[in-house]
Amino acid sequence: MNIEVGPPSSSSISPSIRISRVVHLRNIPSDMVEMEIVQLCSPHGSISNMLLLKGKNQAFVEFDDESGATSIVRSLETIPIQIRGKTIFAQYSTHTELKTEKKGDANGNNEVRRKKILEWK
Repeated sequence: MNIEVGPPSSSSISPSIRISRVVHLRNIPSDMVEMEIVQLCSPHGSISNMLLLKGKNQAFVEFDDESGATSIVRSLETIPIQIRGKTIFAQYSTHTELKTEKKGDANGNNEVRRKKILEWK
């Protein structure tokens, strides 16, 4: 994964923002894979769940606790990074947790839409 670090941002987290264990990542490269999301997020805390929305260039990452979410949001706000030329943005999600939804495919098989991240070290 090629990560470029940009200059520090002058903005800060507003006290009116509600902190969540779930972080919404935006502007991720369309070819980014789940392992790259884990590599980006795991240094900030233990990840319990993740949802990658490739068609929308977005991902939702649920940390075990709010400290992991706070760490990555503050980190990416303070020192923006680029992956393959795209600046990654992180914000707290309005969701407090990621829920598993099952979706049937054409053959009637159910596919779990959320990944459970056990241990990525």
